[in-house]
Amino acid sequence: MFFIMMIIILITNAGGRPASGLTPGVTAGFSIPIEELFFPVEPDFIPEFLLEREPRRFWSLEDIRQYWRVPGETELWRGEVRSAVDRIMEGVR
Repeated sequence: MFFIMMIIILITNAGGRPASGLTPGVTAGFSIPIEELFFPVEPDFIPEFLLEREPRRFWSLEDIRQYWRVPGETELWRGEVRSAVDRIMEGVR
């Protein structure tokens, strides 16, 4: 067994390096940059969160008005919400 291993090692090393100086297994002109193979390293710190403005303590009706929409057909939406809640609660039992 030892002699077989030695023969295999000698055969694989007997080929030597190519005369062109290229690494075996790499074709000339074709190499993939490391940046494309691996994800970039993540930073070791968490960047600070910068607020563009101070948070509001009180919202006036004029401030809220641009975000509030009155839903039409309230009974339809109540039924939808009720059925969704019922489905969720049946899964909890």
